[in-house]
Amino acid sequence: MSEDPTVASLSPGDTLCKMVLVTPTGEKDLWIELKSSLVPHTCSSFLSLPPLPFVRLLPSGFLQSSVPPLPSFPDESFSVPFTSPYTLAMSSSSPHTSNGQFFITLQPQTHLEGKFVAFGTVVKGGEALEEINEIETVNERPEGISFKSITEITE
Repeated sequence: MSEDPTVASLSPGDTLCKMVLVTPTGEKDLWIELKSSLVPHTCSSFLSLPPLPFVRLLPSGFLQSSVPPLPSFPDESFSVPFTSPYTLAMSSSSPHTSNGQFFITLQPQTHLEGKFVAFGTVVKGGEALEEINEIETVNERPEGISFKSITEITE
């Protein structure tokens, strides 16, 4: 088992957090590097989210959360690319309508660049997302998948 990421391993100004996923096979940890140096408001909004279920799974595409009870906010920047799997981004229905609903890509999704604000990358725990990617869905709805908490790691 590899060591957990540390704050010292991040780019200056970025944030490390741990998300606890609840899956049909138990709790799983995702360690996420948030690009706070590039999209601070978006990252702050993510860290303030209450526990939410995931309501959409597009195999080899993305895993999407439900809509939290937050007001919408403007798109901050499109500087974080979608060139790697496990990129986190805010969902939106049109420009400047992010509201805390987010998704995690399961493959690179470069066609999303300039359309959705990416704000982080899973740096450890991707195997949990691979396991989720294999779950059967009904109309793209996964059963029993949510996140229990998001905790900022400061040391």
